[in-house]
Amino acid sequence: MGYFVSPPAWSHVRWFVQNDGNAVEFEWNWIYALVLLGGFLYSMVNRSLQSLEIVAVHKASNKFPYLWSDIGRHKIWHITSALIGLTFVFNYFSGVLLAPNLEFSATQSLINEFQLVIGIVLILDVSLRSSGYLIFALLLSIMATYPFSIWIDYGFEFLGLSLAFILYQKPDLGLLALRSGLGLQLMTLAVHNKWLNPHLGLEFLQHYHWNFMSNLGWHSFSDLTFVFSAGMAEFCFGLVILLGLATLTVLSFFILTASILGIHELIGHLPILGAGILLVVFGGGSNLKDIRGNGFISVRSLSAH
Repeated sequence: MGYFVSPPAWSHVRWFVQNDGNAVEFEWNWIYALVLLGGFLYSMVNRSLQSLEIVAVHKASNKFPYLWSDIGRHKIWHITSALIGLTFVFNYFSGVLLAPNLEFSATQSLINEFQLVIGIVLILDVSLRSSGYLIFALLLSIMATYPFSIWIDYGFEFLGLSLAFILYQKPDLGLLALRSGLGLQLMTLAVHNKWLNPHLGLEFLQHYHWNFMSNLGWHSFSDLTFVFSAGMAEFCFGLVILLGLATLTVLSFFILTASILGIHELIGHLPILGAGILLVVFGGGSNLKDIRGNGFISVRSLSAH
């Protein structure tokens, strides 16, 4: 049960806690086995959720056909572009790069100026392909100036976003890159921030009392168990996106928990929300939902209309 109620959007716990702390090891017991079972069952259930999601998209496409027209499809891409741009502009004025925990030094001020320029370009929707190259250049700058243990929390996500924009004219490949990058990022965050560094989650829970399992009377469900459960949830959410299953479910959880944690969580996850919109509407791989009837059509066929 702990798996199903572990909020996924506190994935970036480093935004809210200090990175230092004493090493902690998980104390394995039957509850952990229950959490693992929950993760397996969730992955299986998503097969059914995927079918429901496809039906929902078909109904939406019939009610709002404009969104799937040539102009409408570009508008949806522009929404994602604008959300990423807003994040970059907000980061610039907040004195951070890419994310709230990447504060820049005086020697990195040029990168921050570059971030602002990219944010403006993204908001104005100057060119999706050019925006992709700019995001990729910013990511390379971050990788060159921050240690691996820092940028690994964002590398797959922004690599996927940059490739999606660069391959905008080949959306089958672009959406596959986006889906893969976002899924791998969530899985990486689960391993890096939850399972390998559980002290971060424990410190987070001291500030945000989210372990309601213990509060409800299940005292053996410790904070450490909750951290492991959150990691399992996040890993499975990432796997679900990577496999192209129920993206809408994951996106809904992110919106819910982002609204709980406040402005930094919301702004920081705007790129993920934008990516989620693209994946929900257009699919995450070689096929798109056919709005003209049942089944699927090749994205190339849809692009030709």
